[in-house]
Amino acid sequence: MVQKILKTEEMKKYELVTGKNAIWNDDVTKGFVKWQKGERLYDIDKERVALYIPKNMKEKWISFANNNNYSTLTKLIKEALEFYIRNNSSRYSKRELMSFNLYPNLSHDLKEQFTTIIANLELLIDAKNYSHDYDVLNMLRKIFAQCLSFEEFITYTLENIKSEKEMIMNENESKYDILIIEDNIETLNFLTRYLTSLGYSCKEAKNGTEGLKTIKESKPSIILLDIILPDIIGYDVVKSIRSNVENKEVKIIFLTAVPNYEAKKKMDELGVDGLILKPFRLNDFGIIDNLLGKNKKL
Repeated sequence: MVQKILKTEEMKKYELVTGKNAIWNDDVTKGFVKWQKGERLYDIDKERVALYIPKNMKEKWISFANNNNYSTLTKLIKEALEFYIRNNSSRYSKRELMSFNLYPNLSHDLKEQFTTIIANLELLIDAKNYSHDYDVLNMLRKIFAQCLSFEEFITYTLENIKSEKEMIMNENESKYDILIIEDNIETLNFLTRYLTSLGYSCKEAKNGTEGLKTIKESKPSIILLDIILPDIIGYDVVKSIRSNVENKEVKIIFLTAVPNYEAKKKMDELGVDGLILKPFRLNDFGIIDNLLGKNKKL
């Protein structure tokens, strides 16, 4: 009978650092042997990424890794990048990320970790192995209680945080001038800042569905509408808006990069009030004053 190889501390360290197996099919792997000899390990399924940083930054990262039980700086960088990508999206600005995405995602990630921790603690508490050891059992129960307490904190604190933007919008839901329906976040942010600086109150929607929902909740005076949206084409958004007699007076301006002749044709068909072609110029927005009957100079 083949004797089973016991995993040593060095093997455990190798697996922790490399993410590879030290033992496979009851045999020591070649990767572990090479690693013991100090040879460099390569993976044909992976590519090297070079990263050049100042010395003081490297020292800061290494210090953080050491103080937070990261076995290597590479592991810290990988985890940091994964966290950043998971919690950021090119479709959202940094401010929107903080107000809408960060807290729910943080709550989700923390609870994901707690799922296995709490489950394993319950198994240990119920295990007969510790029933005769009061001190161990008591300690496990205390840890379990602390985990449950922290789980409540996550649920009732992180999940109930309202963003500053949401609160401001809810204070005066029915009073605003312009709804901007635009899926390009940079364009959306610019238009909101620019039109707000001119004294207009604005709301934002990043797709047609969100825009139609916003209109149902509170009606604007003017809608700046992109035609090519990720969910509903702008033409169908117009049809949906115009199908409600209460929106008869709402002015709609196409804000689009589609060819001029196509946009103008659809304007006539759908009863759209204006057209601004991308890339736009600031004086193009003078149409808003004209439609609202104001004399603001853009």
